[in-house]
Amino acid sequence: MGLAIPILLSSCMSMVHFNGGTARSEKSLPKEIKSIVLVNRTLPEFNIFHTIATSTIIGDRPGITECLNGLFDGLIQNNFYNVKRDVKRQRSRQSGSFPPPLFGIEIQNICKQFNTDALLSIEIFDIKTNFSYQPGVKIQMDNTGKDYPINIITATQETTIIAGWRVYNGKDTTIADEYITERKLLWKADGINEINANSKLPLLPIEIPKIASEMGYSYAQRISPKTEIIYRQYYGKENDELKRAKAFIKSGNWDGAKKIWLEQANLSDNKTSSRATYNLAIYYEKQRDVNAALELAQKAYNLDKNKYTKLYVQLLQIIKNQN
Repeated sequence: MGLAIPILLSSCMSMVHFNGGTARSEKSLPKEIKSIVLVNRTLPEFNIFHTIATSTIIGDRPGITECLNGLFDGLIQNNFYNVKRDVKRQRSRQSGSFPPPLFGIEIQNICKQFNTDALLSIEIFDIKTNFSYQPGVKIQMDNTGKDYPINIITATQETTIIAGWRVYNGKDTTIADEYITERKLLWKADGINEINANSKLPLLPIEIPKIASEMGYSYAQRISPKTEIIYRQYYGKENDELKRAKAFIKSGNWDGAKKIWLEQANLSDNKTSSRATYNLAIYYEKQRDVNAALELAQKAYNLDKNKYTKLYVQLLQIIKNQN
């Protein structure tokens, strides 16, 4: 977060790290969106034929499954949204541009069915291939070692993969994001004529599934705030109970430590109570409840005017203001 707060290390404190705050994403979705259902709207309407050179595809274009898998994997990996998939698909005509948006009632029904805050729909997935030809001359060598020119045709194949995404807010059915991305693949081949040159081109490139997966993964990065690793010092040496809580933290049992800290925070000794309350503030920061963490940190400081606690209060105030 780039917070200019000095870090003071204390010998009476222990260090812990956890996934906590988040950095901004390229495209920030509304804060209330915590869960998303993925929908595929790219199934061609009326069984439209899509032809690339001499190959004809009916139904899904090659790569759409990998594109959706890449999106799903990217969202799961970032671990910010709760992600679900709708196996049913909404039909829409594919033309390289966005179809009309889903109706509000459709958005609300799907979000209600999957109990999510938003609907993420891939609405464009198209593969377009263009060919161009350029005459030229190539020098070859005959059996006697003499060079001689021959006329050739250089065929160029440019394949463009286009993907378009929409995020619909399930609450008010507005479009929270609308984004198109494309990747281009280029090949060249020489032949004695156009047919001969075409026969050396890939037509349906084997790279399409891999690139489609990368496009889906890339969109997941666009909308996913990145989870940061947070390092915090906490008290684990004051008495036997805080030492026992420290053992819980080392084993990953934060709830076990929390129970001990709650008991210690109610002691009459202000110093011990302050340190346990400080630890509780860290617990709630880990839960991403900055308001509760700030309230507890301030309470800890009021009990025992500790410089470490004061810095932590300042840090939490900055985090709260940024959110």
